Amino acid sequence: MPKKDHSAVKFQVAEALGEWMNVLFLKGVTDDEEYQAGFIHHMEADGMSAIKMIAEEEGLKVDSLPGLKSKSEPLFKIGALLRYIKLTKKVNLSWLYKRKDQTGIPKHFVLVRIQGQNLQAFYDKAKAMGVSPNSIMITALDQATKSHLLGQDSARKWILPLNMRPQEKAHLINGNYSASIILNYKENHHYTSQETHQMIKSYLKNNIHWGSFLYSNMARFIGFKGTLKVARSIKEVGTGVFSNLGAWPGPYLEGKSDVKWRAVVAPSTQILPVAATAWHWKETLSLTLQLHPSLNLPNEHMATQVMDEWLKLMGLKEGHKQVIAWSEFPNAPKTP
Repeated sequence: MPKKDHSAVKFQVAEALGEWMNVLFLKGVTDDEEYQAGFIHHMEADGMSAIKMIAEEEGLKVDSLPGLKSKSEPLFKIGALLRYIKLTKKVNLSWLYKRKDQTGIPKHFVLVRIQGQNLQAFYDKAKAMGVSPNSIMITALDQATKSHLLGQDSARKWILPLNMRPQEKAHLINGNYSASIILNYKENHHYTSQETHQMIKSYLKNNIHWGSFLYSNMARFIGFKGTLKVARSIKEVGTGVFSNLGAWPGPYLEGKSDVKWRAVVAPSTQILPVAATAWHWKETLSLTLQLHPSLNLPNEHMATQVMDEWLKLMGLKEGHKQVIAWSEFPNAPKTP
């Protein structure tokens, strides 16, 4: 962990509490179901840093990375932090199944790869609706999760990691340099993709992400022990996390890559039990989903059912689907 990477301390704390914060990266050199796997610990890198590390290991040149325009970066103000903290407050989550006090990983995760006309139609739909594909993805994920895991009158809270690197030097910043977008979906309201899109735009317009960035680096002031003490007092944060690494290689990576598709599996935790990701590499969009064992689900197929519903609500056909057991990876912890 870099000496000044204060944001990484929260992942160190999560592991001290029994979670596993190693991030799995998969790559396929053919269009079939075979893949190569590698791990990058979250204490070492966020999504952008991990992509840079992977690209450079494969001989690609990284001259730039996505980042924020410098003129959009305000001074860290207490007001942004207070607005962020207000959004972190507990919401009325009503899980269908009684939760259990358990850390660790589930038995498996689900990977789906989408290509061709199926994928292009999805992007065309987003453009016609005037929203980002990301807004459709998170709205559909919320509805699928609610349908299978939550009561119909339940509120939901989603965490969306956000790259915070300044644009002009993004490629020089390693480690964890991100914030979170928080989406609070109220009970008894069916949200549309347009509403989600506006919620995200409003969050960014009001600079709440800068409050999140400050909060994420709070270990700078309270250290590991202080962060651990705060974490031990938290029993539930929200529904889950959705991480979209974007479309690659784009203008950021130079060099020839034979990799056909890539996927990433984000950690799920007791306080954010649903973990989903999206990563578009070349002609393929990869989606992953895993459900934390603390959800105490009645069967082992629930992650597949949620994934199927997620795809359906996005208007995507199934594509190449794999249910992959964590036991396939020798360095993964044993599953319950």
